[in-house]
Amino acid sequence: MQFKSRWRRKLTQPGKHRHGLINFFKAILPGQLCAPKKILLRNQQPPKKGGQIWFILGTIALSLLIYGAIWLNTRDFLLLRNIIVVTTDSGRQDVGIIQDIVKKQWRGKRFGIIPQNFYFAFNAREAVKNIRAILAVEDIKVQTFFPSVVRVELKQLPAKVIAQAGARFYAVSQKGDILKELEEMKTAPSAYPNILFPAETNFAIGQNIIKEQVIDFLARAHQAMSSLSLASLADHWKYVNGPRPEVNLKMKENFIIKFNPFDKAEDAIQNVELFLTQELKTPVQRRGLEYIDARFGNKLFYK
Repeated sequence: MQFKSRWRRKLTQPGKHRHGLINFFKAILPGQLCAPKKILLRNQQPPKKGGQIWFILGTIALSLLIYGAIWLNTRDFLLLRNIIVVTTDSGRQDVGIIQDIVKKQWRGKRFGIIPQNFYFAFNAREAVKNIRAILAVEDIKVQTFFPSVVRVELKQLPAKVIAQAGARFYAVSQKGDILKELEEMKTAPSAYPNILFPAETNFAIGQNIIKEQVIDFLARAHQAMSSLSLASLADHWKYVNGPRPEVNLKMKENFIIKFNPFDKAEDAIQNVELFLTQELKTPVQRRGLEYIDARFGNKLFYK
């Protein structure tokens, strides 16, 4: 009876029997089955580790891609070297301009890291935009050919000047006729003189808007200015029709220069350049200047 009473006392002692069973199952079962389960609160989602893994893998892949592109850029066989320009007869004189535009883009970087003279980094859309910003183009296509060629194929308009009416730009021929409206342009192509007309002016294709002799003067004056300091001060041209036609060059410092379109353009531009570099050298000296009149040969007047 004593033996039975001692056994009953052991069974009735709180917790000992339960803990013994737990230890027994821990010894014979895997640890995960006996581990206490984490209790999730209501609306609480279990942690997801898949997103972190993909983020790490994506970062590693992007880093390898960038470093691989930089490494490949050091291999000469993937560097762009040749520029092929296919254009209409009217644009052959501008082949050098197109090549300079592409070479300038090569010196830039894409994504701020990879030089654009690397075959896989060259941005053809950017090249199209850069060419349109300088030349009057009707149609253009830029392609790269493995491993080192850029091909530019364009149909260039035979423009001599650009007519601007408000936010619209038109290519004008040597005879003064409207050739085409240049679409999707925010500024006039810089290779041509820009003539400003009232914003409400509407032009039709084929319409003659300026005399041929005036067009010739503007084209020659623009070319003569291109290598002079006068070019950095100029803004736009304006044609004044009347008994004595004149063309006015509006300057960024808010004064105008009056020219006679029947004079020799190169001489007129040179006279103004000498006057601005010798007499009115600085913006302070030109403050309050209204106009410079260059319509009388070597004699210049100003106010």
